[in-house]
Amino acid sequence: MNRYMCNDTSPNSYLNATAYVIQIKLVLASIYVLPVISLIGNSLTIIVLQTNQQLNRSSFAVYAKTLAISDTLVLFCKLLSYENKRHQRPFKFLCIAFQFLAESAVLVSVWTVVLITTERAIIVLFPLHIKKFISGYRARVLVILSAVLITISSSRLLVIKMDKNINTRCQPRQEWIRYIEISLRITEFAYIYIPLTIITVGNCLSCWTLRRALNERRSILKSAIYKHKRLETNENQLIIMLFIVTVMFIFYFMPFTVMRIIPRTGLFGKCFTSSGFSSYLLIRTLCEFMKDLNFCSHFFIYCISGRSFRNALGSLIREKIMRSLINKPRTIDKLLKTKDVITEL
Repeated sequence: MNRYMCNDTSPNSYLNATAYVIQIKLVLASIYVLPVISLIGNSLTIIVLQTNQQLNRSSFAVYAKTLAISDTLVLFCKLLSYENKRHQRPFKFLCIAFQFLAESAVLVSVWTVVLITTERAIIVLFPLHIKKFISGYRARVLVILSAVLITISSSRLLVIKMDKNINTRCQPRQEWIRYIEISLRITEFAYIYIPLTIITVGNCLSCWTLRRALNERRSILKSAIYKHKRLETNENQLIIMLFIVTVMFIFYFMPFTVMRIIPRTGLFGKCFTSSGFSSYLLIRTLCEFMKDLNFCSHFFIYCISGRSFRNALGSLIREKIMRSLINKPRTIDKLLKTKDVITEL
């Protein structure tokens, strides 16, 4: 960033500013707080889907479980990698391992959203052939195939050699720097530019044809029995939930993408003053924090946008409460019997 600073501005002049304090708090929250939220929310998502037979049969369950696992891995890899670098003697093999796992998890999460967008676009464009194109089995095959290809692609990071100097922390050897630059450029296109373009185009296409497709489908299925109408309602709810997931992905990733592109434009011949540089760093950190929010917010999106998911969650909570109430008298009886036995002795 030094080349974008005005000649009379020091790049370290922002260090004592309030923006720097906010920036550090956002970074620490992203490292320590978001993984906990992600673990709780994504665990609840998997439990709800596993215990609800109707939701668990749909392709939505396959995508939601995949996102839950990959999102949690992304944030925990970031946390563990940070802790490893803070160590007095970072483990070199863990540097590579966390880098490999983090990239694989990020790509799986992002391309799962791409699969969701593609599936929803197919549903909108071909509403009468939903069973032909969309099923839990097909979604499972696509997710597994994508995960295998992503793992093979990310394995290129495993060959990187780390510098053995104690003063460097998870830094590659000098001869590997060019290789890493190319690898990072590939990763950047694979998890930002290409997926974001596909998801944006897919959402625009779906929104344009959604009303027409739903009206045609409703008119043809007008004479269906109540069960079919109920299934159609559930399918529409799942479509809306997946649509909101993809829209929120754009909301989280678009500012992050713009902030990565801005420095590469050369700032259009402009330069940063001290206050401008401070504001830029704060906005960039905020955009990165929003990007990380994408990996811990899906549970809340499902709860807000999906009535069927809320009902399944409510049923699970009520069932757990009823079981605890039923088991409580039995526990009390056992304690009383134990007390009587002790008294007799």
